[in-house]
Amino acid sequence: MRYVSIFIAIISAISRLNSQVYVKEPTPNWVKEIKLDTISLETLSAETSGNGYNLAVSDLQFNLSENIAYTHKAIKVVSYSGITEASQLTVAIDTSYEKLKIHHLYIWRKGKKIDRTQDLSFKILNNEDKLADGLYYGKITVYSNLDDIRKDDVIDFGYSTYGINPIFNDEKFLFMLLEDDFKIDFFSIRVLYNSDKEYKYDCTRCDSAQVLSSKVEGNYKILELMKRNTKKLDLENNLPPGFIPCGYFTVSSINSWREVGEWAKNVFNVNDKPHLDIVFKELFDGTESQENKINKLLNYVQDEIRYMGIESGIGSIKPFHPDTVVKRRFGDCKDKSNLFVHLLRHIGIEKSYPVLVNTTFVKELANLPPSNQVFDHCIVRFEFNDTVYYIDPTISQQGGDFRRTGIFDYGKVLVVGLESDSLISMSSKKNDRTYFKDEFFIKSFMDPVILEMQSKRFGLNADMRRMYIQLQPKDDATDLISKELRLKYTGIQELEAPNYIDSIDKNEITCKYKFSLDKVWKDGNELKSSGLSGHWYYHFEPLSVYQLLNDYDCSKRKNNYGLPYPFEMEYEYIFNFPKEILIMDDYKKWVTSSYTIIKRTRQLSANRIEILYNYSTNKSILTPLELVETCNEKEKIANELPTVFYFKK
Repeated sequence: MRYVSIFIAIISAISRLNSQVYVKEPTPNWVKEIKLDTISLETLSAETSGNGYNLAVSDLQFNLSENIAYTHKAIKVVSYSGITEASQLTVAIDTSYEKLKIHHLYIWRKGKKIDRTQDLSFKILNNEDKLADGLYYGKITVYSNLDDIRKDDVIDFGYSTYGINPIFNDEKFLFMLLEDDFKIDFFSIRVLYNSDKEYKYDCTRCDSAQVLSSKVEGNYKILELMKRNTKKLDLENNLPPGFIPCGYFTVSSINSWREVGEWAKNVFNVNDKPHLDIVFKELFDGTESQENKINKLLNYVQDEIRYMGIESGIGSIKPFHPDTVVKRRFGDCKDKSNLFVHLLRHIGIEKSYPVLVNTTFVKELANLPPSNQVFDHCIVRFEFNDTVYYIDPTISQQGGDFRRTGIFDYGKVLVVGLESDSLISMSSKKNDRTYFKDEFFIKSFMDPVILEMQSKRFGLNADMRRMYIQLQPKDDATDLISKELRLKYTGIQELEAPNYIDSIDKNEITCKYKFSLDKVWKDGNELKSSGLSGHWYYHFEPLSVYQLLNDYDCSKRKNNYGLPYPFEMEYEYIFNFPKEILIMDDYKKWVTSSYTIIKRTRQLSANRIEILYNYSTNKSILTPLELVETCNEKEKIANELPTVFYFKK
């Protein structure tokens, strides 16, 4: 409800324009139509992609000179379960710059065409389901639920959208995957642009596609791509960050990243000097060092400027003036980043820049043609005492000072204001370790064992845990731990409420739990094996380390496997026994293509033993063969991780 007052006028205006959102017009002359009456409908696939329907035709055509995108979809209903979803037509547009034209709706039934174009009507839905997350998009969905759709019908729908976001200065960019969530009988892409304009284009991993790039008709150059019997996109788990899982087609009107950089500089340019004294009066008392000033400004932008984005039209790309952001005390990633940059420059840190990133493509972004339309997030880079720092102003409640502030590695980035012919590799120092300590207090072999658990998280891991604690009840964490303990023990009882210690200055979070475990020790006399007869024994297994090994998906795959890297987990287990015990200190190490595991065992005192496990990944990407080798080693390593303790009765 808190956003209603801000946007009610906008939403009301959209509702008044319902009748003006779309018009019905014939298909434009420049479109090369694929007509189903020229296709033998009996040859269309009857196989389902899991939704009860398939795409008979997916035809995408773009007139880049006129900023028109034509879409023609023909959906074949192959089972009764697919009727409901296939009957719903939707088109999303941004009303600030786009217009919609409906060309045709045909229903093909038993080889005959039923023209329903004139009967077609739409409802207008406001796509503002992200308001609670602080985002207003200004987009609407044109929606129609079709009447009288039957099994084996083909729904043949064509429409065009007109317009381009003016912030892009009429530069064009297309990125299209060559596979979909459905099997496609006829898949085509056609692109027209003025013959006197040079475009970069490429078809990556287009094994069965043919690109025609030399065709000229009148004033147009034409690119065409067609595929038949396109298989359903098979998405494997744990793909490396940025990996594009199938072939793709790209077109861009921009020739270099330097051009993109110049465009971005103009977008982020502030013509008049911001009046930010009000911020400094609020934050500073005159005794701060330069380091303290940076920290106070960072905390102000991250925590005092709440996250809220108006992502419609130009506002989806161009940041609001820093003075406006301060006055409103809200902004999105580009608003908060641009404000932080100007605050830093105001205190003399001139080498401060907004940074444009792509959270999906990350390092693979450099393999796409240069474009000003490939970025979806903004962060900050600045230099202080000859050291480069990257900061994400949208992450609230981050601990530590700016030197230790955690941030995700976005790979290849565009630093706005640094002239370069290529993207820059982002470098971020990580201290994202997690340390766990479980200490067992064993009063006797028949009494319940007291287990005190402690975790320490550092860096970005601490930031993520801090968010979790704020959003989730403490009971949720306790229930999760209890569930894991029940895999090994019976009679689990929580003895104390969780205790969270947040050392925010160091950016460390400590979580403490205390449980009672029943029936931990086993009677060797009850075993058939005579080796443990007359003894109490405890077969200790490091469940958390097992889980790390079990997280590997060992199913057969064709693509590389992605790993978090660098990634380190340390588990310390301490056992306080009721009797003295003597062991030999031990050290074991296992190295695979993907990870290294170290197990150290040592005696701390006469009745106190420590077992330490360290797990760390060795690389970020595994080939399918390396994954097979890792999985083959998994069971062998797991068998050597447990420890058996036994005492004479």
